[in-house]
Amino acid sequence: MTDNSIRYSKAKSTPEGVRIQPVEVSDFRSLVRLLDNMKVQYHTFTLPEEKTLRVVIRGIAVGVASQEVLEDLESLGLQPIQVSRMNRNDRPMPLVLAEMPMAKKAEVFEVKTLCGLSVKVEKPHKRKDAAQCHRCQRFHHSQRNCRAEHRCVKCGADHQTSDCEKQRRQPAKCANCSGPHPASYKGCPKFPKSQQQKASKKPPTSSKTTAPRTAAPKRGALPKATPKPKPAPVPKKVALTARQQADLQLQKTQLMTAIAAAKDSQSMAEKMAIAFWNANGLRSGRYELEEFMEDHQLDAILVNETNLLWDSRDPKMPGYTLHRTERRDGNGRGTAIYVRKEIKHSSSYVPDLRQLEATAVTVVTARGPLRLIACYNNSNTLQVEDIADLVAGEEATIAAGDFNAKHSDWHSRQNNANGRRLLTFLHNTAEVDVISTEEPTFYHRARPDAPGDVLDIAFVKNLRHEVDVNVVDELHSDHLPVIMRIGNEPNDPAANIITTTDWTKFAEHIKGNFGEFVTNFQDSEQVERATLDYENRIRASIDATSIRRPVRPFKRPAIPQRIANLIREKNRARRTARRTGEQDDRTAANRLQWEVRRALLNLRNEQWEQRLESLNTVDGSTWKMANALRSDKRPLPPIHSANNGIVFTEEDKAAAFAHSLENQCQTNIDPDADDEHLDLVEETVEEIRMAEPDEDDQIREVHPDEIREIIRLLKPRKAPGPDGIPNKALNNLSDEAIVALAEANLPPLKEFLHEVALRAFRKAEEHPNPLVREAVDYEFDEEAPPVASGPVGRCLKTESASNTTCRLHRPAFPGLPNFPTASPPRSLHRPQDREEEPKMGANS
Repeated sequence: MTDNSIRYSKAKSTPEGVRIQPVEVSDFRSLVRLLDNMKVQYHTFTLPEEKTLRVVIRGIAVGVASQEVLEDLESLGLQPIQVSRMNRNDRPMPLVLAEMPMAKKAEVFEVKTLCGLSVKVEKPHKRKDAAQCHRCQRFHHSQRNCRAEHRCVKCGADHQTSDCEKQRRQPAKCANCSGPHPASYKGCPKFPKSQQQKASKKPPTSSKTTAPRTAAPKRGALPKATPKPKPAPVPKKVALTARQQADLQLQKTQLMTAIAAAKDSQSMAEKMAIAFWNANGLRSGRYELEEFMEDHQLDAILVNETNLLWDSRDPKMPGYTLHRTERRDGNGRGTAIYVRKEIKHSSSYVPDLRQLEATAVTVVTARGPLRLIACYNNSNTLQVEDIADLVAGEEATIAAGDFNAKHSDWHSRQNNANGRRLLTFLHNTAEVDVISTEEPTFYHRARPDAPGDVLDIAFVKNLRHEVDVNVVDELHSDHLPVIMRIGNEPNDPAANIITTTDWTKFAEHIKGNFGEFVTNFQDSEQVERATLDYENRIRASIDATSIRRPVRPFKRPAIPQRIANLIREKNRARRTARRTGEQDDRTAANRLQWEVRRALLNLRNEQWEQRLESLNTVDGSTWKMANALRSDKRPLPPIHSANNGIVFTEEDKAAAFAHSLENQCQTNIDPDADDEHLDLVEETVEEIRMAEPDEDDQIREVHPDEIREIIRLLKPRKAPGPDGIPNKALNNLSDEAIVALAEANLPPLKEFLHEVALRAFRKAEEHPNPLVREAVDYEFDEEAPPVASGPVGRCLKTESASNTTCRLHRPAFPGLPNFPTASPPRSLHRPQDREEEPKMGANS
């Protein structure tokens, strides 16, 4: 460089080589010529005065050739350098990329028509990640200014990618890190991180995810996933003392637990798939919708414009629960939500809306409740107040559907009044974001030549999940379904596990592993420790003889291959018709659509006939089918409080349950009962309760058979309590376990159980579950008989009752009337919500 008089201001060594900064433009050109003559590999950048303007022209139909666009731009005096059609997945798009001199910048953005079409000129979208050269596969430059050797993106060899002979089944090789992946893989260790990820630990923004923000981002932009931290360097091994080794082992255990929890959180990513779709009539495409939901493994789908009337039968789908709302005036439209039955969810409250139609459910997720709302706006005037009412509150919310609102901020081709009104609402409501796709979601049937547009969008609020949306070109409507994949699996993973216990093996296991049990207790602390030990032995046997398996979603039988091929052919024909706009292509797509509908209908009829022919009275399948056809069960309505209002928070629900139970457990004496006889009963009971036992009376021992008999009377199908031990386990206890209960030498039972009850009430007052706290939010009656809980508590209660009976010498009262002792149960739901009230006992 010195010999050629090339001046430079800086020369810096980098991992890729040496970076040289020339002083003048003449030095730059001389350096480039020198490197070319010496055949040195290098890359550079375009000089500012040589840079060109690149714009995207939106609205050029795919049938218009690029040469026609070039000629039309030349006729306008814009001096185009290059014009090319943009593609996505090898499919041409109605977008054209044009390159022209920078001096034409002001003129080109004024162009409104081109090739006889209304167009819109836009700046190209900036890349969210680092640029990658298609020649050498390195980063931060383009192939236009690259003079390095060719490197293949597939196999990493020194040849052009177009000349690569690697087969699809052969493993790829990265040209940058030699890893088993293509060089364009963004997960490559050599792939540069964005500057925003390097500069801040806060979740950056992207178009695919949402996360908590500190400031309102641009509309349509959603947060990006947090980058994975780099692993810390491994320290050198040094000699540790015994205490340090113990501390290190504890820290290692805690670290592994945290890593396992993190892996569980990552494994839940993209496991909840939600779709929203304008059906334009739900019944006509019901069977095709079943196949669509099964193929894409959807957990929920938000449907609008169902066209169901209030007296229409529910279009049920196997494996899903339907929630629907009909239009008030009975003119069809309406909204509905299908939720997979394995997912915990409930109907959610929808306020009185002015114009918008909506159906809402609340889904339980690992990060808290998530509210899903299916929306539809059929009016030319969108009432943004309805959206504000729907997303009110602090709960995470997704409201999606067809709002008939167009605006370029969510990638619509044009703006309308609803879109401008909605954009103003979004600017004034910082906590609400809009999610949309770049691809059109609506194609006008009456105007097949018109380009598609974006009408189906989603509003999100307080959503702390990663979100990815994409359009799927399937189903029969003029709207395309939009699939939204949310980064957290619904429900707690533990709630999706089914435990099956082999009770025969359980009886054998606990018989051989129960061991000795201390039965001589001096105080309540010893009893409590023994109770926990007793429960742990039972639980250990249950765990040793149980099989745990995850809940498998409902999977319908696969459709015949000929119908699957027909559906694929129909989807391919629809894409072709939308791309070309030709009448013959549209006719072929419509013909295949009807063939698919007819084939699916015939398949369902054949399956139904086979099902009916298989019914018989031997296995009871006839009666099961009859009951299923007669039943028209609907989801449980929301819980109501005492003043008939719907409750939403856990505290309000607990208060509603407590108030209902309090009203049920009240004295309710028959008005026709004999008052003198009732007085006699009360006096007799009071005498027995206040009687002092004789010192000579001995408390007889409880026989194991008595405990067996009491346990036998327990309901085996009753759900277990907080201890997790079902009554069926007590029914299968070994003789050693029963004898241990019978031989227990307890302290004075009244004082002991009273102390246990007081301790239980104190613990309940600090319980994290508001239902438990609300249930004990009453004054504790020290004279009231305590209630024991848990399996050992139930057995101790049995023993104490038997001992007390022997001590008091309770006589028989054959003349006592069997009058009710509690008022009829009060339902937590409004009477009009359910035709039948649940049957509950007085002590339920």
